[in-house]
Amino acid sequence: PIESVLDIEDKNQIDKIINKLKKFNLKFYVYSTGSRGFHVHIFFNRELSNEERLSIIKYFGADTQKASDRTMIALEFAPHWKSKKIKELIEYGN
Repeated sequence: PIESVLDIEDKNQIDKIINKLKKFNLKFYVYSTGSRGFHVHIFFNRELSNEERLSIIKYFGADTQKASDRTMIALEFAPHWKSKKIKELIEYGN
């Protein structure tokens, strides 16, 4: 409930997103999904509503399907259920 996940497919977006997260001094972890995309996990000091999560995701230009608390997100450091590739940490902040 205190986390928002950005699902980023465009490799060129990731540096801009990381810079914004650092500028806002947010706690985050960036993972390579092992496929073409990235997952950026952002943590807050309070629970977020689905509407707040959606606003954050839209602000960063990510996949809005990850706004729901009913969406599936691959586990960190574990094989993806489809690709079997490992979701690996590539950067973190704060």
